[in-house]
Amino acid sequence: MRTGKKKPKLLLLGWDAADWKIINSLLDQGLMPNLEKFINDGVIGNLATLGLVNEYERQLQKVKQWAARQPNVEILYVPHRSVLEQPFEQALRINEFLGYELLPELMVQAVDASLYREKEGVASN
Repeated sequence: MRTGKKKPKLLLLGWDAADWKIINSLLDQGLMPNLEKFINDGVIGNLATLGLVNEYERQLQKVKQWAARQPNVEILYVPHRSVLEQPFEQALRINEFLGYELLPELMVQAVDASLYREKEGVASN
């Protein structure tokens, strides 16, 4: 039986080599409206450790374990590789999931697969 109550949503974004000095400047100029919506409605933070990839994987497993015990939380998993290979489709999925009026066309412009390189010994998501 549905109660009509919406499930809370969780979106965890990992952004390689993000520099908040540059991002904040772009936000101040109004050039990243979608990211601004995420920031205004959520929480942000830095991950800066030597074992960043391992820590990310460990934390992601914790999130998945927690989510499996939460029948009232809806989660969308968006693998990094799928964003590189199908940016528009993934932008549409994220937009629909969050129920926002995001601008998928702008989201796609931020994806540049030529900047991505597989690091030796690092599994991709």
